[in-house]
Amino acid sequence: MISDVLSEAIEQINEYQESSPDSYDGIKDEIDKVKLVMFALQFFLDLPPVEPYHEPMRKIIESIRSLDVSQIEGLLKRKCAG
Repeated sequence: MISDVLSEAIEQINEYQESSPDSYDGIKDEIDKVKLVMFALQFFLDLPPVEPYHEPMRKIIESIRSLDVSQIEGLLKRKCAG
């Protein structure tokens, strides 16, 4: 399940950050943001598929759905293409 993969990835990132706290120190905030989105998606995937969700969960789902990664996607596509 994707939820399990996300959980394991978050756990491995956390373990690495704890064992090597100076590694990637300059982008810790960015890594933490990505882990937060991963955790939110994992949490959402673990919910029973019943709607309507309670207000906090609904806001989390809306936040995930409204993430705009188009600039990142475009930059990566250009980098990979050339």
